[in-house]
Amino acid sequence: MDGESRDDISAKPNLLTIFISKIEGLTEVSSTLDPADLTQILNEYFAGMSQIAARDGVALGKYVTDAIIMFFDDPVS
Repeated sequence: MDGESRDDISAKPNLLTIFISKIEGLTEVSSTLDPADLTQILNEYFAGMSQIAARDGVALGKYVTDAIIMFFDDPVS
């Protein structure tokens, strides 16, 4: 902020759904995979999940190792 006091800050309740999806068992299996194969698996997974998010208007939060975090229902305002 610019150092000025703001008296008009207010909060309104919103329903927010947080979706976390992870590839089950990938951590254990990844040590046996060729790095190129592991990269391909992750790229295909994240591409597919990102397409679903884009199609349904879901906000992508972040990618964490083999997990994806998405926000449903107006996570910005």
